[in-house]
Amino acid sequence: TTASANAVELGQTVVGQFSSTSDLDYYKFAVPSAGNFTFNYDLPSDVNSDVKLSLYNSAGLLLSQFTTGSDKSYTVGVAAAGTYYISLANVSTYYFNSGQYGLTTSHASTTLTSTFEAESTNTLALANAVALGAPITAQLSSSSDLDYYRVAVSSGGNLTFSFDAPTSSSYDYFKLSLYNSAGQ
Repeated sequence: TTASANAVELGQTVVGQFSSTSDLDYYKFAVPSAGNFTFNYDLPSDVNSDVKLSLYNSAGLLLSQFTTGSDKSYTVGVAAAGTYYISLANVSTYYFNSGQYGLTTSHASTTLTSTFEAESTNTLALANAVALGAPITAQLSSSSDLDYYRVAVSSGGNLTFSFDAPTSSSYDYFKLSLYNSAGQ
C-alpha cells in the first residue's frame, strides 16, 4: 500500500523483486515541482510475463499506468510538487520471475505547457495548457479517464489538430470534442 511504500530519492536506482504472483511493490518519491517525472524500469533477465507500473499522486489518484514485458522508460507530466507513488505488479496470475528488477526515476521542472500531460485533467477547469503547434504526449489511465487541453487562439478562423491513437490499444474508440471557453 502507499502507507508502507519505500521512500526513494530521485535519481537513485532501487532494486526489488517479486516474491509471488500477487506481490505488489510500492515506492514513494518527493517531486520538487511541476514538470516531467520519468521512470526507467529494468526488467529481470529471462522474464516471461508482463509487469504493470502505476503512478499515483499523494491522494491515491491513479495518474498513469503502463504494462511492459521489456525494459522501458516512461515520462508523465506532474502538475505540482508533492509525494508520488509508483506501484509495480506482476500481470500474470500463473507465473512470476523472482529475479531482481531496477527502477530509476528523474524529474525535470517545466511549465504546464510541457510536452507531457499532467494528470489529473478530468474537468475543463483542470485542462492542460498547450501551445498552438506544440505536440503533447498523453495516455488514458483508465476506461473512465478524460483528458482536457486548452489552447489560446488570438482570432477567429480554423483550428486544426491531429490525433495519433495508440496502435497497441485493444480498443480503438476515442471521442474528440472541441469546447469554447464557456465549456460549450
